[in-house]
Amino acid sequence: MINNMNNPEKIFVDINPDNPVTEIESLCVNCHKNGITRILLTKIPFFKEIIIMAFECPECGFKSSEVQPGSSLSDNGIHFELNVVSQKVFTIFII
Repeated sequence: MINNMNNPEKIFVDINPDNPVTEIESLCVNCHKNGITRILLTKIPFFKEIIIMAFECPECGFKSSEVQPGSSLSDNGIHFELNVVSQKVFTIFII
């Protein structure tokens, strides 16, 4: 739900197993009976918003799932550049 175009309510939330899943009745492309589509609007931290959809038909057993972008990637980012000045081999220890 959106209040106005400049201040949308938070519809994409950080990915979490407790996030609410929306279920809607929709037409099966295989048998043309009604099935259920489950939709989850979520946000992958430090990446972007995504829409996860899964369809299942109880009549014929047809299933499909897809992931769609909920937004575009940011126009601003971080540029990393590495200049190698030596051929020494380094060992990194992570504790």
